[in-house]
Amino acid sequence: MKYTLILIAFLLFVFEINAQTNTFPSSGNTGIGTTNPSGKLEIYGANANATNLVLAANYADKFRWRLINIDRGNAIDLDVTASDVNDVQETVLKLTRSNSGRPEFQLHDNTIVANDGNVGIGTATPSEKLQVSRNILSDKLILNDPNTTTDWNLNWQSGFYQSYDTTNAPEANQWFWGINMNHDANNLSYRYNGQIAIRNSSTSPAMYFRSTDRYGSGTWARIVNSVGNQYISGKLGLGTTPMGAINWQ
Repeated sequence: MKYTLILIAFLLFVFEINAQTNTFPSSGNTGIGTTNPSGKLEIYGANANATNLVLAANYADKFRWRLINIDRGNAIDLDVTASDVNDVQETVLKLTRSNSGRPEFQLHDNTIVANDGNVGIGTATPSEKLQVSRNILSDKLILNDPNTTTDWNLNWQSGFYQSYDTTNAPEANQWFWGINMNHDANNLSYRYNGQIAIRNSSTSPAMYFRSTDRYGSGTWARIVNSVGNQYISGKLGLGTTPMGAINWQ
């Protein structure tokens, strides 16, 4: 009987200690680690890397989900992890506030990232509103605006382009719309391309094409068509090697 009373007294003592940091009222707010909760449920981890919530199904020590608060500087981040059969955790989602210097939203392996207003797929540092580092499969592609180029020799990325009276365009004082098709090793200083440019004219259309060297330079060739007056800058041979302005055999 004496030992039973001692055990009961000890349990009451432990409960009293825990009650100083936890609040479980019948109404109002509930606090875990705090006696002054500011919401319906507030969990206070009391350290910079606190696992504040563990979710488990029918396994007590594996295949568990965790919500972890982490202080990485400039903000307290929230990580969501999932564990395997050995309870080894894998981070599947990271969240932080804006201006922390880290992506606000980051799925596992940078599957989807939101960073300073930009969205990245396969990259943690998207520099455009949407940046994809791998292949895209789409049923349709519609663009509202082409890229504006100031020098056709400087293009190195595939895309649709427009220009007016631009350096290294096929003709001066003309609008052109075109396509640039780049080599897979291209960069700012390595510009092997295939280019097609169409002059803006509803009555005398003209199409040019060229292949460029590593500096983006190349000779434009004009496609002869059946509309309007046509000209060739060079010699023309029909069935023979051209010797004069026009030769045929």
